[in-house]
Amino acid sequence: MNYRLLACDIDNTLVQFPDPPSARVEKALRTAAGLGVTVCLVTGRAFRRARPVAEILGIDAPIICNHGGSIRDPRSGAVIHRHVLPDGLAREIVAWLQGQQVQLLVFDGDTVYHDARADEIVPDFQVYTRGKDSVYAPDLLAVLPETVEIVLSTSRDRAHLAALYERAQACYGERTRVLLSHPYGLDILPKSSKSQALSWLAAHLEMPRAQVMAVGDGANDADMLAWAGLGVALSNGAPEALESADVLAPSFDDDGLAWAVERYVLSK
Repeated sequence: MNYRLLACDIDNTLVQFPDPPSARVEKALRTAAGLGVTVCLVTGRAFRRARPVAEILGIDAPIICNHGGSIRDPRSGAVIHRHVLPDGLAREIVAWLQGQQVQLLVFDGDTVYHDARADEIVPDFQVYTRGKDSVYAPDLLAVLPETVEIVLSTSRDRAHLAALYERAQACYGERTRVLLSHPYGLDILPKSSKSQALSWLAAHLEMPRAQVMAVGDGANDADMLAWAGLGVALSNGAPEALESADVLAPSFDDDGLAWAVERYVLSK
C-alpha cells in the first residue's frame, strides 16, 4: 500500500520529554514529507507543547491535539476543528476537582487557566503556567471561560491520581472522556478521540482510510491504531496499543518509529 498520510503520536513514540527526536527519526520523517507524504502529529499534548515538535521537524500539516479534541494549523495556530465541554459541565467538573487535592489546568485554545504555580507541578506541565497566555487564579471558577477544551488535574502522588481516576470515571465517565494519560496527569475532556479526529482530517484532506498509517505506543493511541489502514505500535507500548496494532515495531530506544517509516513508507 502507498501510505499518503502518516499519523505519529509524540510522547514516547517520537520523543521522550524533554529530549528532541533522534537523528534517525527526524531523517525518516523529513524524507517522508519530502516525498509528498502528509506527516501529522497526533498527541494528547495541548497545542502549545505540540507546536515546537512540528517546528523542529519542519511539519506543516495540521496537528491533532488534546487526545483528538482539537485540530490546529501549526503555522498560524488557527483552529480547524475542535470539541469543547459544555459550560455547565465544565464548571461542575472544576468545582468537583477543587476538592480532590490536585492542581488544575484548564485549557481554552491557547489560554491556560491554572491554580498552581510552576514549582508546584512536574516539569512536563510547567510550560503551561508561563507566558502571556497563562492565567494564574487560585479560584478558577471566578475566571473560567465559556468554552473549555480539557481539564487537566496533576499531582506528584501517582497513587492519588490513580484513585482519582476511578472516582472521576464513576462521576463523569458517561458524559466525558476520562484519561490517565500521563504518570502525573489526569485529563477530563469531551467525548473525542484520536481516531475520530484522524478520520475527520483524512476526509478533509481527501485521503482514504486505507492510505493512512498510524504509529503510537499509548493506551490513548489504541483506537487510532485500530482505525488506520496500518496501525503500528512500538513494542514497549501499552497493552491496549499492542493489541490494536497490525504491526509491532522495535521499541522507542531502538527508533521504532523510524523503523516503521523506513519499512512501510520509504521502501515504497
